Amino acid sequence: MEIIRDTAGERSFREAIGEQPVHRPAPNLQKSKGNPGPSSAARKEPSKERVPPPAPKAEREGDDSEDSGSDLSEDEIQRLLETSPDFKRIYEAELKKQKGKEQATLAELCQDGGVGLFDYLLAQAVPDVEIEKLPNNKSPRDWTFRDILRMPDSEQREWRLAMADKIDALKSREVFELVELPHGRKAIKGRWVFDIKSDGRKRARFVAKGFSQIEGIDFEALFSPVVRYESVHFVFALAALFGWYMTTVDVKTAFLYGKLDKEIYMDQPEGFVAKGQERKVYRLRKAIYGLKQAARAWWLELEKSVRKLGFIRLHSDSGIFLYRDRKGVVIMVAYVDDIIFFGLKALCDQKKKKFVTIWECRDLGTPTEFLSMTIQYTGDKIQLDQTKYLEKVLERFGMANAKPARTPMIEGYYPEKYEGPNNAVLTRKYQSVIGSLLYLMLGT
Repeated sequence: MEIIRDTAGERSFREAIGEQPVHRPAPNLQKSKGNPGPSSAARKEPSKERVPPPAPKAEREGDDSEDSGSDLSEDEIQRLLETSPDFKRIYEAELKKQKGKEQATLAELCQDGGVGLFDYLLAQAVPDVEIEKLPNNKSPRDWTFRDILRMPDSEQREWRLAMADKIDALKSREVFELVELPHGRKAIKGRWVFDIKSDGRKRARFVAKGFSQIEGIDFEALFSPVVRYESVHFVFALAALFGWYMTTVDVKTAFLYGKLDKEIYMDQPEGFVAKGQERKVYRLRKAIYGLKQAARAWWLELEKSVRKLGFIRLHSDSGIFLYRDRKGVVIMVAYVDDIIFFGLKALCDQKKKKFVTIWECRDLGTPTEFLSMTIQYTGDKIQLDQTKYLEKVLERFGMANAKPARTPMIEGYYPEKYEGPNNAVLTRKYQSVIGSLLYLMLGT
């Protein structure tokens, strides 16, 4: 297959990514005394030698400055390419053959250069790497969709099924609809988040990259109250004192119930772009995980529903709801999608039964864990501890086998002020350690 290089199309591509054209002086075709022009025979016979692709801008101009196109992301460059008239006219049909067939060899593409080589490299961007060479084989939450594509077919199939289940759940809840992106609006990005449950089940969740949202356009108010640790301790103390019955439920995909007060557009998820509708985006009808206002949207729906069940919210803690009648009292503790009912068994079961008709829930029975606290029952006593959470923290920060010490610091040590450059990775790790310790301090 012969791929024809079109300099006009290449020039449009370079202008699209912001590269300034280089004006070369026209060659001097006049004859000089010591340099006779080409013979007539030579002029009639066109040269069969391929023209090498033009050198990068920095090499042509003797300038070490960075190419302005490097500021663009891969997605932005691809979007610019696909909207270029020259690209559609010259390369659209040809590049489909390059991606789908093997006749176009890498050598031919390298010789021709231009957009053909660029698109070929994009199509081949996922290398064949074993799962052991993933960025972090022990932490699926750090994986990306491309990491999944590097896995063996059998494992890749399992993850794809998990992703398909999540997309089906979004469709069944009517969370989105496919539309053309309105002029002047920007679609926010999304990504897959992966996890492996304790029983080995693979779990995938499609979330929004909330940091790309614009305040005033994509969201307004964000505050979402959660129950305080002191309130949780107090209610458990009341349960132990009065011998209350306790039962807990977990609301499935709670954030998907939240209603949005702003129009939000989102890119289709990797691996699940609708065939024939590649240029369309999701218009979100309901909240999705990762949106800045998702937690607040869910909390507003939750409060509205429990008020209809006869509960009132405490002014001192917005995560505690109280129901009272002649039969007794029911206290409902809510932390995002984790709900615990405290009180008389008959009354708690009655309220729980009505609650699960509003939301799709998992009935977890008597609570054994809540807010990373393990709950143990001994007679009329209730014991709360965070041993499991502490072990996870030590393992996460590489201290699972550390030797404990009463005074973990050298005697007479005085910290010195650090004068070197900032290290974002170490700063983030330090903040995570302090946050985990504060969580332990507040919990138990």
